[in-house]
Amino acid sequence: MALMTHAGAERLSLDQLKQLPEPMRLGSSHSPVPHHFLVESLEVEAMEQGYDITKMELAVSKDNHQLFGVIDLVAPATPVGYSERGISIGFRNSTNSTLAIKIVAGVRVFVCDNLALSGDMIAVLRRNTIGLDLEMEIHEGFGKFIQHSFSLDAKINAMQSVSIADMVAKAQIFDIFDAKILPVHLFDDVSDFYFKPTDEMTDCQPRTPWGLHNAFTRAMKKLPAARAFSANVELGRAFGMTSAN
Repeated sequence: MALMTHAGAERLSLDQLKQLPEPMRLGSSHSPVPHHFLVESLEVEAMEQGYDITKMELAVSKDNHQLFGVIDLVAPATPVGYSERGISIGFRNSTNSTLAIKIVAGVRVFVCDNLALSGDMIAVLRRNTIGLDLEMEIHEGFGKFIQHSFSLDAKINAMQSVSIADMVAKAQIFDIFDAKILPVHLFDDVSDFYFKPTDEMTDCQPRTPWGLHNAFTRAMKKLPAARAFSANVELGRAFGMTSAN
């Protein structure tokens, strides 16, 4: 699963999100966006733009304040993604001002259900404050998301086309753990997935940056939702899956 639900996070459906208590305002400028409002706005915008939703994963923190989600999309005739992957929206929200609403472009790797998020390719980044026009932000952000999806797809293609030596891969694994993007207890998993993949781990077998990235995202499934979201975005940045590169 892309969103793990241990360590205090709970996996919920959209209907269950609607049953959560109404979030309270915490100050004169605070105007909390209920989690289901954000999900429904994304759902409506995607369908209005001609995209079908194939999968939705939602997880909330134990106190219900933080939401982390992924929506997988497909369009009848989109050049983004191939038979081995499709486009996804990664998003988060908080009703207690601890996090801004953040929406990023992503891809889903079908063979392993890995999720890759795109570093600095941020479609929406807004706090829950008075004056926030959520529908407008989502509408404008969705256009950016589509552009970022094309860019992300091109970067993945480039990552797939370059072979890397084992020493280079080892150095990058060290650098990522040294930067604390992932917790060190996942080191053995990442190393084994990349250097000793089983026959069914076709996503990790190529000695390419994309194969190495897949080894990280496979290991990342053990993380709780909040940690996995931030780690995935930081991982995308470390691999150059950003708008600046």
